[in-house]
Amino acid sequence: MMISLIKGSHGTGSPALILLVVLLFFPLLNVTSQEGEPFMNHIKPENVPGAKITSITEDIENTMVFAGNTGVITFDSEDWQHLQVPNIPMVVSADSTLPMVYVGGRGFYGYLMKSGDGTYAYHDLGEEGVESGDITRIYQTDQHIIYYGKDMIAMADRKILYNALRYQADSITDFAGIFIFDDKIYVNVLQVGLHELADRDIIRKKSSTDFSGSEILFWLEYGKEILLGTNKNRLYRYNGRTFRSIYLEDQEYLSESSLEAAVWLDENILALSTILGGCLIVNVKNGRTLNTLNLQTGLLDDEIFAIAKDQNKGLWIAHQYGLTRVDVSLPVRSYENYPGLSGVLTAVAMLNNTLYVSTNEGVFYLNEKKDFVITEERVVKFETPSTIQLKVEEPNLGEELATQPIHRELSPREIRRQRRQARKDSLESVQDSLPVYWLCG
Repeated sequence: MMISLIKGSHGTGSPALILLVVLLFFPLLNVTSQEGEPFMNHIKPENVPGAKITSITEDIENTMVFAGNTGVITFDSEDWQHLQVPNIPMVVSADSTLPMVYVGGRGFYGYLMKSGDGTYAYHDLGEEGVESGDITRIYQTDQHIIYYGKDMIAMADRKILYNALRYQADSITDFAGIFIFDDKIYVNVLQVGLHELADRDIIRKKSSTDFSGSEILFWLEYGKEILLGTNKNRLYRYNGRTFRSIYLEDQEYLSESSLEAAVWLDENILALSTILGGCLIVNVKNGRTLNTLNLQTGLLDDEIFAIAKDQNKGLWIAHQYGLTRVDVSLPVRSYENYPGLSGVLTAVAMLNNTLYVSTNEGVFYLNEKKDFVITEERVVKFETPSTIQLKVEEPNLGEELATQPIHRELSPREIRRQRRQARKDSLESVQDSLPVYWLCG
């Protein structure tokens, strides 16, 4: 089953030109099965070749700040600036009230302070002679700035940033995620489970859910509760006593795509980024998927490095080709991925909640095509083996050569590369030359 543009008159059809349809006369339009995809604006950082963005934030002056393999990058909607920090930055987090951006990375952590002339300067918070490892996440509370890495957690008081408490993982186990609830800080210890950070100690905590074999990837405030995501591709709600699993109608797609991060877009509306399947926009209250942003729906790549929301509710997505800003709340929708439209646009009309388009090839309308004989799936699914079998010939005491299978586990990077190539091969085999079609309303 798929959504397509159905022709209403005869004609052979040919590839259409790029179409931009603005229906400002239908402000109350309700297009239930004709929702289309959100408007996407693809951005390439200027003068920063090969930049891989791993974290995104926005400061109080609406400047976007990015952490990447070339350093910290800022963008004020006009100019790109490159800021120097001690090593490769991995995470940035802007202060909500001050002109500061907290930053962490390979072997360092500190903050960037904006001066009167609008330029940032870096200030280090690390202790000389103490290795911090990679700082990959930063969280803020009313009292503390928390720098997190699998080897060390540094908790700095907002009023006295240089006087930070440091918690080191032992030589056997690593930290595997962190979250905050009711002003209490909890850290997950790999192969052990949840602990609470208390003064200068780490105390084991009993939990209704076992996280010892999981990594807590992120946490977000959710009303009086919090929402957690794990590397087992599961979402949980936590109320201080119990963890409850969150139902998603596309849980299978999420599991196949490998959950990575999340950000709130609106009340109950959550954007989930993945390593292999782009970004899902879901309603966590009912589990419904509102949009799937991937190669098939206009995103430039399926491997997402970072996501964030700006103050105008725009969703920023980082991938290997740069950045994409998605206007989820803007009443503009793309229909470029729906097949069936051909010719040159001449008119557009809406009748009984159905969109009609006329071209020099005939009249078309947007409808759900219920043809189950030949279908074109919006999501291409495939399987990649986790092992490679090699046949090696060995002499067997003068007899015929025998073959023995040798198993080698693929690395996560090799699996991602194989899956991405398989996805692109599948897309190239089924994707026709489709028109770009926009709807505003």
